[in-house]
Amino acid sequence: MEEYRELLADLKYEVRVFEDITDGYIEIIENGWRNLLGAAKDGKLAAPMVDMLMDEGKLWQARVNAMKSGRLRLIRCHAMMRKGPARALSDSMSVSV
Repeated sequence: MEEYRELLADLKYEVRVFEDITDGYIEIIENGWRNLLGAAKDGKLAAPMVDMLMDEGKLWQARVNAMKSGRLRLIRCHAMMRKGPARALSDSMSVSV
């Protein structure tokens, strides 16, 4: 995280919010899948839908495992350019130092 913060500073961004929100996101994912599993057990979902969701569930389980191991993190970042025109991080730009 510190490396990303430094890179943003080098690009003349003022970092206002920079936090790891991985744990909260894991909780959201797991609660969502728990609710979906409950609906599947109650027979509220058609069998083809359950099969499709099981494949999707495997993908999300791999993501959660990566997050729990620390290999994947979800970072919330709010940064503003100190000088120059207002723009988003996703805007194309060149930096002259």
